[in-house]
Amino acid sequence: MGNIQANEIHDRLKQAASLADQLSTTPSSGRIEILKRIVSRITVYRDRVDIAVCLGTVCSLPDASATESMTMIVVPVELKRCGLGVRLIVRNSGEVINRGPDPTLVALMTKAHDWFERLSSGRSESVQAIAQEEKVDRSYARRVIYLAFLDPEIVKRILCGDHPLELNATRLIRMTPLPMAWAEQRVVLGITI
Repeated sequence: MGNIQANEIHDRLKQAASLADQLSTTPSSGRIEILKRIVSRITVYRDRVDIAVCLGTVCSLPDASATESMTMIVVPVELKRCGLGVRLIVRNSGEVINRGPDPTLVALMTKAHDWFERLSSGRSESVQAIAQEEKVDRSYARRVIYLAFLDPEIVKRILCGDHPLELNATRLIRMTPLPMAWAEQRVVLGITI
């Protein structure tokens, strides 16, 4: 804000706080209009997003030269491929994201152990029998049963939602059969312990 009086700083901060309140209470369409006035430019890089903010609009600065002054907000991000799409993950450096378990992956793990138990206990005669009972392709049933041999640490990570973001049920099924060695499975799936 430059070299200004304390009361002027106080007024500008009140204006900025008022604008923040508007952003949190206004419906989406109104928020977009406010952001169009405040944000001059957004540049997305591989490892960060730069947001150019018009200080004059944020603080309701009276003089024209101040309205042209900008500040840059730099937000560290990570681009992750998730199936066919790409997700932009925004977090503070070192922040751990607790996104919760993926219900589809959890269901797949449950199915893998259930089908393997049916096979090993003799309740089902073969993979073909399980496939027929479940009305799925035999190849799919075989791939699901392979997952019963996943490293218990990997299964634990999946059940806690602490697996790599790009690991989803479709990708995991396509990757089977995985190596039998648990350490190799972790490398293939990108899980570090």
